[in-house]
Amino acid sequence: MSEDTLDEWYASLGVTGLTPAAWSLLRAVARGDTGAPGGVRGWLRTRAYRRRLPEFLALGDERCGEMRDMIARVRTPEELALLWQGPVGGYLHLAAGMVRASKAGEYPGDHRRLEIAAPGCGEDAPGDGVWGEVERAFGVFRAYWLRAGELSGHGGDLFFLPQEELSWVLCGDEEVLAAVPQRRAAYEGRAR
Repeated sequence: MSEDTLDEWYASLGVTGLTPAAWSLLRAVARGDTGAPGGVRGWLRTRAYRRRLPEFLALGDERCGEMRDMIARVRTPEELALLWQGPVGGYLHLAAGMVRASKAGEYPGDHRRLEIAAPGCGEDAPGDGVWGEVERAFGVFRAYWLRAGELSGHGGDLFFLPQEELSWVLCGDEEVLAAVPQRRAAYEGRAR
């Protein structure tokens, strides 16, 4: 199907209100170019997240408070690792999707840089909208890492581990901690 034919077909159906990005994607698909920027799957995923944004924002305070409470109640590193496989990891994955949806134009934000190691990150986030919710999600993220440090006995060193390596430490494999001094030095060198 040619681009002109596609335009004519959509016009005959009375389809209106598509963004230029949506038209571009449809034209790319009509050309057989499924490797279009962002791809069809990425575009559809972003649309799905955008539809869920209002509910996501409305339930943010309550949801984050519940997760911080769950994290605080955990008594063993293994239990904490399991939380990542369930509600905590799932929520943070959802929050990341919402940020992508907000950057897609419907919910603009100021795109602040957040660091989970910073004291107070995400605690009582005053912001509204997507970025306020992202700050609260970072608070959950920070609570998870802090609790992992308490339960494992490795404290702030765990902030230098990505989630996968943190899970290894929580399950008893501490070999990855050997990389922490080098990562800390690199981070402190960039912070100057």
